[in-house]
Amino acid sequence: MVSFEKSDEDGENMDKKTVVQFWKQALKFYGSSFSRFLLFPLIGLPLFGKIFAAVYIKQEEQPSAALNGIGQSFRLLPSYIPSAFGIEWRNYVYILLHGRRRLRNIGRRLAKKLSVSVLVFESLKGEEAFERCLELFDSAPESLVSRTIFLVPLLIGGLSLLVSTILSDRLESSQPFWLFFAVTYLVFFPLLNVVKVFLYLDLAKIAKNQAEVP
Repeated sequence: MVSFEKSDEDGENMDKKTVVQFWKQALKFYGSSFSRFLLFPLIGLPLFGKIFAAVYIKQEEQPSAALNGIGQSFRLLPSYIPSAFGIEWRNYVYILLHGRRRLRNIGRRLAKKLSVSVLVFESLKGEEAFERCLELFDSAPESLVSRTIFLVPLLIGGLSLLVSTILSDRLESSQPFWLFFAVTYLVFFPLLNVVKVFLYLDLAKIAKNQAEVP
């Protein structure tokens, strides 16, 4: 079982944490739970996979919660859909009213990626979930958040697609492409969902520390 304990200095040292540390933590957790993740192909689906990762990690963090990962995920699906839709709608409205040139637009869209964890760990929906996402996002350097859950996945996915395309062309076979698709669906997407949950847990810890500072 992966340890979720964090020191009291986490909030103060957030700017010193690296993207690599988040991904290493996620890889360690995913590696220890690999067989369970692969048992359920639905984890590759955008919506179900996010909820399953959050519920499963909550099980590990709070064993006393006695959650059933699959059953709890299905139960949370109806609750998450309107929450996600509301957050996405607010993102589009903000961009429409304020234009695309502001960096803050990127922040609001990245904040949406924390909405599943906010729902699972804090049971917040709609307006409350949206405001909590922004609060968590504002608690850490934006560059760290954007690199962790946007730039790194983009680079990994783009590079992998390029390599699979080149191999398919050289080998005159579609097998490398389909292998890329399978690995992306069964490994990369679930791993990215795990990264987002760990990022949420760190941001929640930081926000709590900041709130306690007089």
